Amino acid sequence: MKNHLNLALLFIFCCLTSSAQVDVTNTGIIKITSVSDTFFITGNFTNNASATLNNNGNLYLTGNITNNQSTDLAGTGTFFLTGTANQNISTTSAFTNVAINKTAGIASLLNNVTINGLLNLSSNTSRLAIGNNTLTLSGTVTGAGFLRGSLTSNVSITGTGSFGTINFDQTSDGITNALSNLTINRTSS
Repeated sequence: MKNHLNLALLFIFCCLTSSAQVDVTNTGIIKITSVSDTFFITGNFTNNASATLNNNGNLYLTGNITNNQSTDLAGTGTFFLTGTANQNISTTSAFTNVAINKTAGIASLLNNVTINGLLNLSSNTSRLAIGNNTLTLSGTVTGAGFLRGSLTSNVSITGTGSFGTINFDQTSDGITNALSNLTINRTSS
């Protein structure tokens, strides 16, 4: 009987800990090698200044991302911000591709952010709040989601070729759909 109880407690413990939030801090090198490779982080992700992240696949985050890497993030992969909680984005270098696929909550910029590839605001519940920052978009925009501006938010559209459509959050007219500056410096392909 005692063995059955221990086994049952072990099973319950394993099930409870398998769904725990896990924060990841990169102090070395993380390399996601191909588009078929996926890395899930069910907590916060910090990429230290001395670290290297090379993402050629899919990196899914349910927590905040803090990227202190001094050079632009390498690779052609996508960062997916998912889940129902609010998420913060803080970075010192540019992203290639970002997909925001949230069923609730808002992804918020904590500083100026550049996205050189695709920004996918995948569903009508996906929102990216710019805050008191500048969002630079050099690639394309897709999806039914929304940018949330403010009277101190800035958007800069650069690059070449077709761009896509930006939808602005209409929650508070004159506030969430407002920008301080919109700069367009884009050429045709």
